[in-house]
Amino acid sequence: MKFNTKHNHKFLAVVIASSVFFFFSFISTPEAGLRIIKVTTNLEQATFIINGPESNSGSGTSWSVAEVPGGTYVIVFGDVKGYITPHSETKYVGPNGTITFDGIYVYESEYGDSVNIVSGDVDGDGIDEIKVTDEYGVKVTAGDADGDGYTSDVDCDDTNSAIYPGATEVCNGVDDNCDTIVDGGTDADGDGIGSVCDNCPSDYNPFQAESDGTVPGMRGYWKFEEGQGLVAYDTVMVNAGTIYNSTWGTGQVGGSLWFMGAQRNDVTIVDDSGNMIIEAPNIDEGISVEVWVYGEDSIDHYAPQWATIGIKSSYACEKWVNISGVWTCTDVDGDGINYHWYDDGYGLFYQPVTDGDGHIAFFINHYNDNKAYSSAFTKGEWHHVVGTYDGNYIRIYVDGVEGTSYPYSEDIVDALYPQWYLISGT
Repeated sequence: MKFNTKHNHKFLAVVIASSVFFFFSFISTPEAGLRIIKVTTNLEQATFIINGPESNSGSGTSWSVAEVPGGTYVIVFGDVKGYITPHSETKYVGPNGTITFDGIYVYESEYGDSVNIVSGDVDGDGIDEIKVTDEYGVKVTAGDADGDGYTSDVDCDDTNSAIYPGATEVCNGVDDNCDTIVDGGTDADGDGIGSVCDNCPSDYNPFQAESDGTVPGMRGYWKFEEGQGLVAYDTVMVNAGTIYNSTWGTGQVGGSLWFMGAQRNDVTIVDDSGNMIIEAPNIDEGISVEVWVYGEDSIDHYAPQWATIGIKSSYACEKWVNISGVWTCTDVDGDGINYHWYDDGYGLFYQPVTDGDGHIAFFINHYNDNKAYSSAFTKGEWHHVVGTYDGNYIRIYVDGVEGTSYPYSEDIVDALYPQWYLISGT
């Protein structure tokens, strides 16, 4: 397809993330990364059990376990004769996170020699209170051990004055306001991260990558901040791209590249090497491609031809061979196909229409057969676009709004003709 010489697409940063996979930014799940659980107590004879996505048990004054699945964990401390048992605790561990449970056993003589005081859920409401064992027949009323104005019958952690009913919830892996929800808040953008912890609560961004930091599993991140030259550098790996027929500009955040519209000539080419290679099997790994994109009205002038945004897919003859003086396209791998037209790999592209706004599509293994597409894509403004594939569905989001989803369960076939990743506007 061919566009006129006016700019058609403007890209800012292209993020490709993954976890055990590949992708440009292949991503397995937002929970990817190293997670650690630590437990400290003041008694060598202390014991405890931790329940959650993975169960563990331990003892002593210092204990830890690494590479646990992300999620919410609950610790229950064992009784030690002569001591008040610490409260059970609930905490959440996220990507590259560490949580620490502190178990402080209090010697019972501090409360008098004639009673055996332990903590527990006396009334069965799910909240631990201080009580006295039945053998002494003594009733102890709930107190306010941490001095926050709330007694232990309503305070979900009466050892921490910052935790009480109605407290402000903060992103710390703790239920601060005692509503039984860790790191509560709404999820307005639908990215699976509550507003308390979401660094951009109004934009779909499950990897929280608006900052200069990288995402675990990310395969490439092009910020286009160079502003000059013919190379777009990858800020997390070594996948530098060579720029052809494109100009530098200002982006939504940082820099951008304007692509002029000449068919497959105004591109940034990233060599297919290292972590850009897709290896099978990969159906359980997934992929995500994320980009800021801007389109002018001229992108619809050549409908129904479509414009690539970020694609790694074959679109050429496997091998040209001179047969009796005639150059012939031949089949190299013996699969009966000699010429490819975006029938493998993955990619984002803009599908124009002759009247009105077109839409953005994300495909796996075939640009026309296996794709999800967005609602109408308005020109003249920046949009945040994410295409994902988790081995079950192909999905696309524009400005946090999900478009169609397409059920699909096949390995991604790596592109070979040619073997590179294209960032483009053609």
